[in-house]
Amino acid sequence: MKVAIISSGFLPIPSSKGGAVESLVESLLKKNEVYGDLEIEVFSIFDEESNNMALQYKKTNFCFIKKSKFAVLFDKCIYWCVKNILKKENSHSYRFLLQRLHYLKKVSRKLKENDYDKVILENHPTQYLALKWKKNYKKYEGKYFYHCHNEIGKTYKCDDVIRKTENFICISNFIKEHLKNKFDFINDRNISILKNCIDVEKFNQDVDKESIKNKYGIDLNKKIIMYTGRLVEEKGILKLVEALEYINTNQYQLVIVGGVVSKINFETTFTKKLKLECEKYKNNIIFTGYIDHDKINEMYKIADIVVLPSIWQEPAGLTMLEAMASGAALITTNVGGISEYVKEDAAVVLENNENLKINIAKSINELLENETYRLNICKNGYKYAKGYNLDNYYKNFVKILKS
Repeated sequence: MKVAIISSGFLPIPSSKGGAVESLVESLLKKNEVYGDLEIEVFSIFDEESNNMALQYKKTNFCFIKKSKFAVLFDKCIYWCVKNILKKENSHSYRFLLQRLHYLKKVSRKLKENDYDKVILENHPTQYLALKWKKNYKKYEGKYFYHCHNEIGKTYKCDDVIRKTENFICISNFIKEHLKNKFDFINDRNISILKNCIDVEKFNQDVDKESIKNKYGIDLNKKIIMYTGRLVEEKGILKLVEALEYINTNQYQLVIVGGVVSKINFETTFTKKLKLECEKYKNNIIFTGYIDHDKINEMYKIADIVVLPSIWQEPAGLTMLEAMASGAALITTNVGGISEYVKEDAAVVLENNENLKINIAKSINELLENETYRLNICKNGYKYAKGYNLDNYYKNFVKILKS
């Protein structure tokens, strides 16, 4: 079966610049090297490091599309205007508008020139443009799938193309219900659930904790509370920092791992606000900046407690699985699809309400003060996370394509 996987055109595959979706696609590619059920071609934006990483794959062909210098220049102008004149809070979402359109135009041409048994759109409705242009949706009718990792907002005048999607592959029942409510033509026949996965063995590997702590200036004798993820308001990182006011001990350090958009680091209004709040606890907080996903397992392994307090409708719980597989005690929130990935006895699951920061602090205090309780949470979390492994993910993906 010849399968085309079309990435968003924002971050490259292989995932040299990070990205949850890009890392999941790479997981499929790695397992396809083992099982070989599919002949895969991945469409990705060009990146020198990714191009080098691609050489290790024998059963996947990569079609790298280089950026248009014209589009890069105009995107910089658009971004500057949006950020400095219009002063939009989400200005970073305007950084790659023309570049992505250029990328999708190139993909559209390739789909027209080549033939595939299945076409997978990974995660953004703009990718339907690659099917709409050159009338590729007619050529691939009954053959194209949409892998939905987030709620869909705009449809970019592609409603007729979306309607002909063979199967919507959702990462959680939360996303499945969202799609069924948004589109009246979606039913149980043309929608599936494929839950995310992690490399459980990798996240459970032993690491040199002392060396890692020394690298980042982390106190060897203090308990480590950790946050991993993007530094954006909806991830709840500010709630966590505000909760530090109510921690009963000073014998801890909060390690904040991540940036605004994966490997692309820049300041926003929110990060400035966050860092200002962190000044109150500067002796207890360490920012590591972005860390490659290949190394993130090492960070989790030095954590005693991982706090991931999302305050938006998180579609699933990938970082939650990573934390549990690493053997850390997890504190998270009952929003979106997270509860589908996290069991009550395997983590502390809080309601997202006006008492969130107080409840985060109470949960941290209890885990710090009650070693037996913390270790029990860690044990149950690891046992539960083992079910979300790469082999199951790959086999379920292939099963959906063949059904």
